Amino acid sequence: MKKVTSLTLLVGFALLTIGCSTLKVNHDWDREQDFSKYKTFDFLTPPMDYRVSDLVMKRVYSSIALEMKSKGLTRVMDDPDLLIAVHTGVQDKIDVTHWGYHYAPYYWYGYWGPGSTTAYRYEEGHLVIDMVDADDEELVWRGVASAVLPDNPNPARMSEGVANAVARILDKYPPKK
Repeated sequence: MKKVTSLTLLVGFALLTIGCSTLKVNHDWDREQDFSKYKTFDFLTPPMDYRVSDLVMKRVYSSIALEMKSKGLTRVMDDPDLLIAVHTGVQDKIDVTHWGYHYAPYYWYGYWGPGSTTAYRYEEGHLVIDMVDADDEELVWRGVASAVLPDNPNPARMSEGVANAVARILDKYPPKK
């Protein structure tokens, strides 16, 4: 059995388990592409170096397959119209806030103290879903979600977060003309 590192577990979509309010989603697509021609899809296998735990990837692929099915596309192993690639990543971030002043407690009437600085270290996770035209081998659609990772995600919360992130990413697929 593979040993799962803490980074893998975090990328394991703890990354998208925070509520919708912190989930940032962006989309881009080929404006000249006719998306109505795509009826089938399959997944590209990510390079082993970039894979997260198999359990997390299973959740991601399952959520994507359900969303694509709801949009009328069928998963096929032979000769699909679209190939879907999934990419993940985690970025360390620091949020520093400098308060140029502070007030002393109310019983010290009128006291102004020196400013203070607070720093908050956190990790931001990213999920990217790319769709490639299988015939042309050209990228035709991309959706990206980013969110702050929770400290200790549980499996149920991870599953919910993955499903939510995938739904939000694929919400704009197929793009309207």
